[in-house]
Amino acid sequence: MLFETTLKKVVDKLWGRHLHAKQRFVPPFICCSGQLTNTRIRNLHRTVECISCFDEVTLNKVLRAPCKHNYCSSCLAALVNQSIKDESCFPVRCCKKKVPTTRILKHLEDQDIKRNLSAKMHEYATPQSQRLYCPTKSCTTFLGAASSFRFQSVRCPACHKATCKWCRRPMHKGSPCAEDEATQELRRTAKSEGWQTCPGCKAVVQRLSGCNSIVCRCGVNFCYLCGMKMSKCRHGQCLRVNAR
Repeated sequence: MLFETTLKKVVDKLWGRHLHAKQRFVPPFICCSGQLTNTRIRNLHRTVECISCFDEVTLNKVLRAPCKHNYCSSCLAALVNQSIKDESCFPVRCCKKKVPTTRILKHLEDQDIKRNLSAKMHEYATPQSQRLYCPTKSCTTFLGAASSFRFQSVRCPACHKATCKWCRRPMHKGSPCAEDEATQELRRTAKSEGWQTCPGCKAVVQRLSGCNSIVCRCGVNFCYLCGMKMSKCRHGQCLRVNAR
């Protein structure tokens, strides 16, 4: 009987301490958690101004660039599309600071733009001299780095036509790489008309308007006056023209 009474006292004492600790520490934690939750809720409803369209957008719907500017989903998509179409605008930048691609992909809603951006990342990461494109005018799909293909013939995954990785023209099985009569005639016309040839992919380029700094579809930036890459010929300081 004495043992049972002593045991009961010990148990009550320990349980009393547990209750005291519970009453002492739990309520502040619950209060703190509630405050944090309320703060998060307020932040979700807080709005900021899009730097491009000036619309007010909720904080959880914008991309915040490293320069602290905010972009709504529509303006971000437009910014990404511009960088996809023009390599000089890639990677996406704001105030000359690169916007992390992982952050862009997280905020983009259009799945097609996401796929195009991922594809362009691979294309632009390939050295310009190694880029192989489908020569079909209605296609021009980027095929990859020419050196990455084991065989001479490379089949386009989009139009399924074969391309010669050496001359970058339609596959000519059984014959050496050579320009056809139509291409030779085009180059003669280009020479007589004063058109220029891209030093990268050798495509003929006719300037209709704008300055002499040309960015070819293969990504090479060259001077229309002398045909040299802009890294060797500063715009407005063309050595070949100045020598005349």
